Amino acid sequence: DGAERPAVIRWRSEETGPYVSSAAICNEKLFVTKGLQGILSVFQAESGKVLLNQRRIEQLGTLYASPLAVSGISSPENEQPNRKNEPTPSKKSILVDRHEIPRLYYCSRDGTTVVIAAEPPFDVLAVNRLEEPIDASPVASDKQLFIRTTRALYCLEQHGLEQHEAASD
Repeated sequence: DGAERPAVIRWRSEETGPYVSSAAICNEKLFVTKGLQGILSVFQAESGKVLLNQRRIEQLGTLYASPLAVSGISSPENEQPNRKNEPTPSKKSILVDRHEIPRLYYCSRDGTTVVIAAEPPFDVLAVNRLEEPIDASPVASDKQLFIRTTRALYCLEQHGLEQHEAASD
């Protein structure tokens, strides 16, 4: 009928919430940190059901930057791609292949970037450190990840796995 309807509060939580950084949504889950701390809670966005309740991410320090959520790529039928012949992601690399699981990038003020899986059990996939503070939110474009520290702008890019394997032989 075109009439405006009043907004309705679907759910709320008073237990957690960021002070500076924003929350992030990835695959219908809401990722929220507590204050400036690396304490993560995850909610089902639609219902507010708690999926992870205030887990300290030991590698994260003080957070000013908002997280970057990366959903990955699904097949045309919205199914997961066939992973039988795909390598497992490296825990040493800040960049995770875009066909891999959905994830979030958290950058802390001490220069640490932590990559966290966006699916239970919400494991840490990678931890990397720059020797400069990070206050700005990370940004992605195609296979590039941009991180701005207090002194420089970094562009990180993961080259094809075939190149990496050939170089290590």
